[in-house]
Amino acid sequence: MTLSSGIATDELDPSIRPQDDLFRHVNGAWISRTEIPSDKARWGSFMELAEKSEAAVREIVEAAQSAPEGTEERTFGDLYTSFLDEDRVDALGVRPIEAQLAIADDVATIPEFLKTLGELERHGVGGIYQLFVDNDPGDPSRYLVFAEQAGISLPDESYFREERFAPIREAFAAHVQRMFELAGFQDAPERAQRVYDLEVEIAAQHWDNVTSRDSEKTYNLFSWADATALFGSAGLDDWAAGLGAPQGRSPRSSCASRRSPPASPGSSSRRSCSPGRTGWPGRSSTTPPRT
Repeated sequence: MTLSSGIATDELDPSIRPQDDLFRHVNGAWISRTEIPSDKARWGSFMELAEKSEAAVREIVEAAQSAPEGTEERTFGDLYTSFLDEDRVDALGVRPIEAQLAIADDVATIPEFLKTLGELERHGVGGIYQLFVDNDPGDPSRYLVFAEQAGISLPDESYFREERFAPIREAFAAHVQRMFELAGFQDAPERAQRVYDLEVEIAAQHWDNVTSRDSEKTYNLFSWADATALFGSAGLDDWAAGLGAPQGRSPRSSCASRRSPPASPGSSSRRSCSPGRTGWPGRSSTTPPRT
């Protein structure tokens, strides 16, 4: 029996020689007959699969709305129904998040602020850093907790800096004010301005997208003691306590990393977190070195 190659040869474009333009030879027929949807900036096979998957998931969820009471299907069907109940959402107002608002309202000192950031991160509320787990680029046999720059609401630091994004900045400031108004704050404009000014200041400390993609610059292991020294009196232990990382895997018991180069190649901080040690190292985005 002769097995086929698995390549859809009828999709190849015979009018273009592969040695002249391999991409067009392989994809030319599909490109010629495919139109990018009007609501999309780009289109491809994976995006088409994503659209079909979304449609299939919607069918499953909508069917679950009428599943028997008490079943697992009805559980996520009811959850979906609750998202669609706009009247109830409007009636509840800020009540579902009153507990989180109260936590934030009780902050009076920097240590309390850092601890609160850690507590809220456990509930999915973003902080100054975003955390995730992945393999150590320097030792793929172990997993690390990575910490990357965050703390801003727009896609990256350029949105706070470049003139072409000025309309987006204006819309963002108006959005923040509207959120405070919906939460019932009387001084919404003043609060919104403070939030905007803070995000501008945080964005000014971010590395741009080019630097953030540099695998050399973004790999800088250092001990937790070095991290606390870097932040001085800010009190990272308060943040770690609020985060509630399991003992033996918390940054306080091992090491961490930042998205700025170490003081010098082969510094003590890099040696103290050399591959092979268990711990909590990762990439983070503290202030880039100033020149």
